[in-house]
Amino acid sequence: MISLVIAAAGANAQSVRIEISSQSDRYVPGEPIPVAIKISNLSGRTLVFGKDKNWLNFEVRSKSRSYVQQRTPVSALGEFQLPNGRAAEKQIDDLSKFFELQQADRYVVSAIVQMRELGRAEMSREPLTIDVINPAIVWEQDFGMHVFNANQPPETRRYAVQKLSTIDDNVQLFVRASDPSGRKIFGLARLGKVVISDPKILSDRLNRLHIVHQFRARLFQYTVLSPKADILKRHTYDGFGFLPGLIMDESGNVNITGGARRINKNDIPAEKLEQPETTTQAPK
Repeated sequence: MISLVIAAAGANAQSVRIEISSQSDRYVPGEPIPVAIKISNLSGRTLVFGKDKNWLNFEVRSKSRSYVQQRTPVSALGEFQLPNGRAAEKQIDDLSKFFELQQADRYVVSAIVQMRELGRAEMSREPLTIDVINPAIVWEQDFGMHVFNANQPPETRRYAVQKLSTIDDNVQLFVRASDPSGRKIFGLARLGKVVISDPKILSDRLNRLHIVHQFRARLFQYTVLSPKADILKRHTYDGFGFLPGLIMDESGNVNITGGARRINKNDIPAEKLEQPETTTQAPK
């Protein structure tokens, strides 16, 4: 997915200024790497972008491999005009769709923007540095997945619950679904910040993974994931009284125990937040 935002350009920019940024400077292998490209136009004329399929590209180098192989041309079609004195930001949801960024390494990324009206290209002055880091394994388990062909044996997959420390000393929790070697990744989900205690983890009879982890003082997140690491359910619980945990019944179903449910805007599936009651006084 690619989105566009247009705003006023800074007064001290050169003719056309290209900037590149990302939501984080650390990712784990298999995680989407979103990038934003900001174009500031002080050229004195309106510029048109997105008309040519190759108007936007990237140069990616790594610490170990020099230039990184490009998988496929960058797809950023969608024509837009950028008047003089304005800035536009183009969002790309995952740079790893276009470049080989699955290996743990340090990557240096520059954006290259073609400007037909000016007859030249401009590269971002400051490159973006991204570290792809192998996280620590908290828990892992193999499981069998049924395939459509009844003559084939079940496919073996592996869940891995991982954690990664960020520069600001936060610890982020991830779930990866892969083949047993870890080289073929079927899906990866970032569950968010984890604090203090180790997560509670169980898989049910349908190979769904259930996780309860603490992300703040007395607050816990309960997450259910599919065998492709898609988040099926995400609920928040208060830890007052009995702390939240997991229990499996005789049929292999997993349920959460303890804690008190708290409706949250980040719930999956989303639930309507209760509005505070208001009263109105009749006019005197």
